[in-house]
Amino acid sequence: MSFSFSHHSTSPKAPLADLHNQSTPFKPLRPDRLYGRESSIKQLLQLFESVCKGQSETLLLPGLSGVGKTAFARVLVEPVTSTNGFFLEGKFDQFGRFKPFTAFCQILLAFCRSIQKESPAFRELWRSKILDSVGDSARLLIDLEPAFEPILGSYPQLPKINPVEAKHRFAKVFRCFFESICKPEQPVVLFLDDWQWADAASQELFLSLREQPIRYLLIVAAYRSDEIGSDNPFSVTLQALKAQQDSLSTIELANLNNNDLERFLDERLGGNIESRSSIVDLLMARTRGNPFYVLAFVDYLIGSEQIRRNSSSMLWRLDAGTFESEPTMDVVQWYSARLKL
Repeated sequence: MSFSFSHHSTSPKAPLADLHNQSTPFKPLRPDRLYGRESSIKQLLQLFESVCKGQSETLLLPGLSGVGKTAFARVLVEPVTSTNGFFLEGKFDQFGRFKPFTAFCQILLAFCRSIQKESPAFRELWRSKILDSVGDSARLLIDLEPAFEPILGSYPQLPKINPVEAKHRFAKVFRCFFESICKPEQPVVLFLDDWQWADAASQELFLSLREQPIRYLLIVAAYRSDEIGSDNPFSVTLQALKAQQDSLSTIELANLNNNDLERFLDERLGGNIESRSSIVDLLMARTRGNPFYVLAFVDYLIGSEQIRRNSSSMLWRLDAGTFESEPTMDVVQWYSARLKL
């Protein structure tokens, strides 16, 4: 089994399409592509192919904020769907760390919603499969995500036990659940986004899922590499994970280079560009090749007509004079200033 990748439809939409409320006679559509990620995408698909053959894999996906980690991970949506598998995504919240298991709850809810769309007979098959694995401990799944109750039915509260035993019981039930849904005919991808903001309980649960490999499961954990200090508890979890080594891969996404920016401009503007290198140099100076800021900055330039198409030559050109008088700003400073307009 092998997977190919052509175009993907999860590129972020323009957040600053028209900051000055100005319009242009022609606004090209953004191409549904990722740039400069060809070799990384190949590695990602190879990991999924390995999972489809029965392996258990974990992928660490570090990178700067805005580098495109989420869009990159979602490349897997198409091949997962083609194998009748589950792509289950959860995102941790910087301001929600007081609530445990936030991303895992989102993942469980996504699974429940998927099952609830199926026929009654199909839902009954899933009910039997899950209950055969977790038994009366299904109550723990329902407590974590109430959407399980219409699928699994009602169950009484479990007997109270000491905190250490309760933690182990919960981890075991969670593992049993994933073992029940990760099958040859339905491989599963768990995508944990903004992992650097995970609460302590979620970090422990993540490690417990790694202790004994679950076949047909790929875990993708994306995190901001620039927001991890040595005193951050997350760094301890990260080191513990890296020490396990087995079935662990890392793909670190970098900013785009000049060639990537040229390809982006060619497709964004249709290839009819005057002084392409000048525009690329400006983008690199202002955004450092960060994909999020590149998208925002190009939309700003088009919306404010600082990049516009000449009506006679039909070539897109940059009004370079506008920037010669402006001091060079850090990308974050520039973006923050534009948001205040």
